[in-house]
Amino acid sequence: EFIASHFSRKVFAKNQIITRQGETENFLSFIETGIIRFYIPDDENELTFNFSFDKEFTCAYDSFLTQTPSEYELQALTETVVWQISFEDLQKVYAQTKVGNYLG
Repeated sequence: EFIASHFSRKVFAKNQIITRQGETENFLSFIETGIIRFYIPDDENELTFNFSFDKEFTCAYDSFLTQTPSEYELQALTETVVWQISFEDLQKVYAQTKVGNYLG
């Protein structure tokens, strides 16, 4: 219950940008339903390099871990429902629970 209380539900519209290049990733997300694309934007050629699907954890992980700006973007390819926990709340879960630290 303690861990679950730190997650919030969010819905992203089809084609909505979730994380922008140059922004710091502040949320780890668990995808309830939907598809998320990882890509490097460019005026002439975008480079798609990964996808995340239902029942997977996702985020701009390197940005999330280091709390530095992301080198790429995340985009919802379909309406996407996620459960998110902030970096700060995840640190609380790690510090205050053994199971949270194990999951991490």
